[in-house]
Amino acid sequence: MAYRHITSCVQVGMQQSKVERMIAYGLPVGAVAAVIGAIISGGVGAAAGFGSTVGLAFILGFCDWWFHYRLICIEDDQCAVGTVGRTAVSTAIDDPDRDFTINLVLAPIDKSSYLDAAAQLPKLAVNNHARYFTHLAKYPDLNGVDEITTEEEKSTAPRTTALHCEIEGNGMETMCAVTTAAAVVGTVAGTAAGVAAGTAIAAGCAASGPFAILCLLLALIVALIAAAVASAVATGAGWLLGWLLGGDNGSPADVAAEPGSGTIEVGDHIAIVGDWIFDNAHDGWHELHPVKKVLRIPCPDRGSAPGVDPEAPDSERSRAAIEANCLSYLAGNAAQICRLLKDGAEPAVIVDQHKPENNPEYHPQLG
Repeated sequence: MAYRHITSCVQVGMQQSKVERMIAYGLPVGAVAAVIGAIISGGVGAAAGFGSTVGLAFILGFCDWWFHYRLICIEDDQCAVGTVGRTAVSTAIDDPDRDFTINLVLAPIDKSSYLDAAAQLPKLAVNNHARYFTHLAKYPDLNGVDEITTEEEKSTAPRTTALHCEIEGNGMETMCAVTTAAAVVGTVAGTAAGVAAGTAIAAGCAASGPFAILCLLLALIVALIAAAVASAVATGAGWLLGWLLGGDNGSPADVAAEPGSGTIEVGDHIAIVGDWIFDNAHDGWHELHPVKKVLRIPCPDRGSAPGVDPEAPDSERSRAAIEANCLSYLAGNAAQICRLLKDGAEPAVIVDQHKPENNPEYHPQLG
């Protein structure tokens, strides 16, 4: 199965916040709804119409931000090699995108070293891995770089800084589609609720004497608030329904370079190819997103590792020697591993694969 690429990135300087995108949608949508409401029910209808678009402006702005204005492009088709420090699928109600995340401890760093990004940089410089933990000119600061680790978020356990990598699921696509539909219903229902509430207040304003203007103003405010509340409730219900419906989880099987790489576990040594981006939704870190290829890499024969006790190959000391030898091998060969992993996607390679002389022929009896 081909990798998903639901999100897109923008060039540095073009990123926007959630609030900016909500305002960008909210003002024109609210203005249109207010005009329609005014035509139907005058001033009360205008207030109700504007208020009823709160939910719609929220979800349109949020989804546009999530998919198109959140991620900042750095460089496509980049590679990293290391050890899987943590995996997870994001299914929480406040983060339902269903991406399969891999926090990759970059070779030659041991996943149990508890080294933060700053301590890793000198060790990563030899194979170009250091760039993922290094600030880039014109990009936001990497204030949250050490939040991506081998441990759960907010964990106080010892942890090692890692590179965040995401195989996209389509949970947020489901969420946005369902919630947007609910928000449209909420706009209609909110307008009706706002008009009803505002009209009820306005009906008593004629007997208010000099306070008639204040009474009418109150009617407009009540119409707007009632419409906004009804809109928000409908949109929230849509969000809940979208979360319950879920979607397809991202999976290593979607991007496996060969069948054996379709399952990834903590401790596996892998190479990953993906687009290098800056995730502007958080305090600041680099990611490979979306992941396009994953390859699980076997380590050299354990018996050949220096430091292994032949009489106790499974001892803690021997296991540490085997892992150190493997990480050294991965770091020393990272460039070659990445080149070979990326070559399969090169246009020239694909053309060669389809040439008749490169296609296998079988004896008819084996056909």
